[in-house]
Amino acid sequence: MGENFRTLLRVLICGVFLWSLELGSYAVPVTLGAAVLVGTIVAVLVAYEIAIRDAPSGLVMATAAALLALFVGGYFVWAKQHPMPTGPLRPAHEPTPKLSCPDKPASGDLVIVFGPDARIGQGKGPFTAFRNADCSGPSFTRGPGGLTFSDVGYDYDGDVAFVIRGGTYIPLLPLPLHVMRPDPSTYILLDHYDQEVLYIRYLNPNAVRVRGRFICGEAPQAVVRDDAILKGGIRIGGIYTGQHRVPGHVCLKAGPQTLPQLWRKGR
Repeated sequence: MGENFRTLLRVLICGVFLWSLELGSYAVPVTLGAAVLVGTIVAVLVAYEIAIRDAPSGLVMATAAALLALFVGGYFVWAKQHPMPTGPLRPAHEPTPKLSCPDKPASGDLVIVFGPDARIGQGKGPFTAFRNADCSGPSFTRGPGGLTFSDVGYDYDGDVAFVIRGGTYIPLLPLPLHVMRPDPSTYILLDHYDQEVLYIRYLNPNAVRVRGRFICGEAPQAVVRDDAILKGGIRIGGIYTGQHRVPGHVCLKAGPQTLPQLWRKGR
């Protein structure tokens, strides 16, 4: 009875760990790396459980290998049946986040949410979400096929590192970035640490969420999360330190020419 209870506890701990992966800055996409991670955790857990019950070592190793192969094989079957989406983002069926605007969006407006701030674009676009110093953020246009967007990304030397046109990623420098489209409503650009460079989620026909890291010349880097906008800081081994929150809860209702500022001199 005691051993069974400890087994249940270990299963719960592993389950909570895997569930916690979904609570980060983005949902873990279905990739080969994710399949190997989950398969390894499950294989080690099951192998440990049968090993402490005095199972032969050969059975322990064979069980672990079979479980890992099952997860990896299952991923390839899934990937063949679910190719990465292409084309414009399709609206999901998620609610528009609560805004701090005194002005409420009209039925045809597009709400662009970034951190605790938002911009309400009037019409079809294009709408540029915000500006970091002198550099514009992603620009969005709604059309019959869905939501298209464009963006320009810079490196720390101020050079153009990549361009996204109509949702197509075009690298201009040899940076280790890669695109994920886990579903038709989401576009994620990741670095080699699997940290978000750009995240766009088309929540519904009238709302889109933006996250990511935005660099512009000598201006402090701006990091947009769901709950905050951070500026400055440095990255060591994929972990950022020394960042400061930008005052938030700003909402702007405007046409294509007026841009909210993530950062400006003196701010």
